[in-house]
Amino acid sequence: MTQKNLSWVLERINHGHYKAERLQAWEKNKQELSETMTNCLYYFTLFPTDFEIPTRRLVNLWVAEELVKQNKQQTAEDIAERCIQDLRDCNMIQVMALKSNSKIKTCCLPSMLREIILQDSDRTNRSHYSGAHLERRYDDRGLDENSENEFSKKGIPLSVFSLTSERGKNKEKILSTGIASEQLRDVRVLDIERIFRPQLPQTLCKLTHITYLSLRWTYLEEFPPFIGKLVNLETLDLKHICIRVLPSSIWKLKKLRNLYLNHKYRSRVEGKLRGDDQENVHTL
Repeated sequence: MTQKNLSWVLERINHGHYKAERLQAWEKNKQELSETMTNCLYYFTLFPTDFEIPTRRLVNLWVAEELVKQNKQQTAEDIAERCIQDLRDCNMIQVMALKSNSKIKTCCLPSMLREIILQDSDRTNRSHYSGAHLERRYDDRGLDENSENEFSKKGIPLSVFSLTSERGKNKEKILSTGIASEQLRDVRVLDIERIFRPQLPQTLCKLTHITYLSLRWTYLEEFPPFIGKLVNLETLDLKHICIRVLPSSIWKLKKLRNLYLNHKYRSRVEGKLRGDDQENVHTL
């Protein structure tokens, strides 16, 4: 980039032109976006400003949260991937990295557009997902000793996910006490990606509504035996953990659609598939 081009970009930023362009793009597209695309776009606001999100994570979260649903022609995952591409095409999200096959690898919601969306007072009139429903998602930055009070204000959580790598002193305790007090009884998504070797309570087996469980980048050394009891689990992410052999109880998960295993440790699963035990598997 030449100095002349860079000066032009900086001048436009300083005078707010980019924000004006984002605002124009939002005003142009917001009425034309389908309810599914609108819901998926609002989901980006759960993440911090300029947070780079893998499309793999977004697709599986959207499916688990039932923001997208399969039809006779396409799977829910295919619809979610198409939604990401459509949001890119209408300039609603920013592509951060591409895969070798030119598909989107990571993306984010531009900070200026995020600010515009959050300030749009009319957003609750266009999406059933925004408003109180959206507030029932909690990330690990909001989990502390006052979480129970927050739950009573906003409602019992539907999703709990990690956005930081710090293990934290209270997170395991909050999970345990939240389950014991039934504050987490309706949780469908538990994403603790990058929490280093968390001590997961055995009582997690009581969260039978969970459809999405991510232990990616946790470097766990022992497989949580309760996973086989999560009968509604659809996505199980075990990538980048330190376990070589996984028990055959995984195959008890009849609704499992996506199973991500470690490559570096060459994880293997005990037991074998029998007949149509895993006819629903979409990604292995």
